[in-house]
Parts: sequence; structure tokens; C-alpha cells
Amino acid sequence: MRGLRGDFNNGITLTQSGGSLASLGSVSIAGEVVGADWQVAGSVGPITIRQNVMSWSLSGATSVGAVQVMGFVNDGRLTATGAVTRISVPTWENGSIRAASLATLDVRGDARQSLIGNFSPTLTLTGGGTQQVLRSATIAGNLSSPTIAITGNVGTITVRGATERTNFTITNGTAQQMTFAAMTLGTFNLGGGVTRFTASSVDGTTFSGNFYDRFTVNGNFAGAFNASVFGDVLITRDFRGTVNSRGGNMFRVNGNVQDSSITFSEPFQSGQENVGMLTILWGVQNSEIRSIGSLDRVRIGFMVDSGLYVGLAAPATGLPTSSSSVSNSEIIDLQVGSAGASGQGLANSFIVAGSIRQARLSQVVSNNSGRVFGVAADFVRSLSARSDSGQVSLGPTSSSPSPINDFQVLLNFTPAAQ
Repeated sequence: MRGLRGDFNNGITLTQSGGSLASLGSVSIAGEVVGADWQVAGSVGPITIRQNVMSWSLSGATSVGAVQVMGFVNDGRLTATGAVTRISVPTWENGSIRAASLATLDVRGDARQSLIGNFSPTLTLTGGGTQQVLRSATIAGNLSSPTIAITGNVGTITVRGATERTNFTITNGTAQQMTFAAMTLGTFNLGGGVTRFTASSVDGTTFSGNFYDRFTVNGNFAGAFNASVFGDVLITRDFRGTVNSRGGNMFRVNGNVQDSSITFSEPFQSGQENVGMLTILWGVQNSEIRSIGSLDRVRIGFMVDSGLYVGLAAPATGLPTSSSSVSNSEIIDLQVGSAGASGQGLANSFIVAGSIRQARLSQVVSNNSGRVFGVAADFVRSLSARSDSGQVSLGPTSSSPSPINDFQVLLNFTPAAQ
């Protein structure tokens, strides 16, 4: 009949389970659903709603089939004690989704309705076990869920819009692949960790979890990275924030590290390194990099007002004059001063380690207004330093050389003989 859209704004109450049959076999609504409370004991088959959904709830179900909404969802609340097969909507704002598992979440957007595909309800999946409780989630717009809490394993998550103020937790599980655009003001505690994590930028977000195999930010990072262990970390622009991790294979920043604290906390073990390759392609400014255990290859464009401390526990800084506070941790291969455009290789900065096998320092700014800075180690096999006022070349039998203005190298943590 013309003029009838097919809206359904009524409640549904089914108090007895259908046993092996669905209590509610299927739902197809041509119009809107507004202010409706559906209480169903037992399983629910597929649900199709062709217009908008507002202030709707479905509760009591043991499982729910595919849910497809053609219009927007605002304040939708879906609860199932078991699995939900699929949720496909153009956008879902506010409300909540709670189930044991959700195979597929597709928030696709709809340009014809000017819906970009935002998702902001709370999402709770409680299934656990060895299977993936969330196999795939794709969000075309912005993610701003106050809470996403998943118990169990996760497959692939892709968010094409901004991720804002989202608290994401995985318990007793890992994630396979997570891809985000810009991320701001959130927390991501990923339990067992993630195989591959990518974001276009990070601002004010904290990351934690057991193992991040590959973590890439294709832009600036401002936040906290607290993964227990990592494989490869790559920040393609600047880093500003904190790292507190036992260590990993590679940590690389293609821009600057500024106003930051980076700590690799795994204790010293002979023959093992906390980080295999540490690269700061441009510079370290007003920052502290500290490793309790050894570092293998270290490449830093320049260091200004900063410290690289290997085997020297916090909060100690500066040049120690005794080995009592420094472990046997070593730097195997160090180079500072490759970013020639800065005009500074090492300025008002400190490099401390139990031992250094090989170090090359260039563009040392030796005049530091009377403030001593430089290098200290119990043993150095090879070190060369070129400054604006001279150079130093040391081998395994060398003693501490005379200072060059305010730049000093303390071998065996002992100043040069007067």
C-alpha cells in the first residue's frame, strides 16, 4: 500500500527457547525501528532493517544471525550469550554490542545518505578459547568507542577514518593484523600482542601488550609504547613520548626523537642484545635512551642535550667516575653524527656503557660553556671522535685522553691523568 513505509516500533517478547529451532526465525522490516525493546529467549535468525534504527535493544538471545541495516543505527543495544554471525551497517553511533563472538563487523558507510561509516558503541566479546572471536572488522569512517573489550583472538581490524578516545583491550588472546589511520587519545592493551600493527599517525595514545611483531607508524608518533617485547618498530617521521620495553630486533625513527624517554629494560645477559638495531635517522634532542642490557648497532644522526646510557640504571645521568654503578652491558657498534645538515653531531650529551667495541663520533661541539660532557666506559676497543677543536683516536690499550675543551672520554671511568 502506498504511504506505508513498513516501520516497526513495537516490542517483542519471546520467553521460551525454540530448542533446536530458532525462537525468532528471521526479521525483515522495510521501514524504521524506533524505541523498540526485543526480548528473545533462544536463538535469533537473520535480521534485515531497511531504514534507520534508533533506541533499539535486542537481549536474551543465545545467538543471532546476520544483522543488516540499510540506514544509520543510533543507540542500538544488541546482547547475545553466544555468537553473532555478522553485523553490516552504514554507521553505528552510541549503544552497545555484547556477545561471545562476532565473525564479521562491516561498518561500510553510504555516500548516498552522507554516512561515512562511523562506529562508537561499546563492543564486548567474551568468547575466549583458541578460535578467533572477531574474525574481521572494517570501519570506513571514524572509530570512537569508549570501550572495546575482547577476550580471545582477533583476526583483522581496519579503520579508515580517525580513531579517537578509544580504549581497546584484548585479554587471553592476540591480534593478527590491525590497520588504522590517525590515532588520538586512546589506550590499546593488546594482551598477547599483535602480529602486524600499522597507523598513519599517533597522538596521545598508549600501547601495551606482550609482543608486537611489527609496529609501523607512517608519520609522527606522540604517545607511549609499552610492549613487553617487539620485533620491528618503525616510525617514519618524529617520535615524542616514552618507550618502556624489554627490547626487540629493530627500533627505527626516520625523523627526530625529542623530549622523550626510551627504556629497554631486559637485564644484561652475556652474548645477547636488548635491541639488534637502534636507528634515529636524524637526531635525539632533550631525550634519554637507556638500555639495561647491551645494544648491537646504534645509528644516531645527532645528539643534543641528551643521554645514551647502556648498563647505567635510572635515575643516574652524566659521566660516572666509577664502574660500581654500571653493568657489563656493551654497545657493539655506535655511530653518532651522520646527519650532517644539523651542524651538530654530539653536543652537551652523554654516552655511557660498560664497554664499547666500536664508536665513531663526528661533529662534536667541544665548547659547552664549561659543562663537561662526552663518553664513559670501562673498556673501549675502538673509538674515534672528531670535534671542532681536534680529534681523538683510541684503541684497546689506550688510557683516557686529555679533554678537548669540555668534551671528555673517560676510559675505565677515569679522567685523564693531569
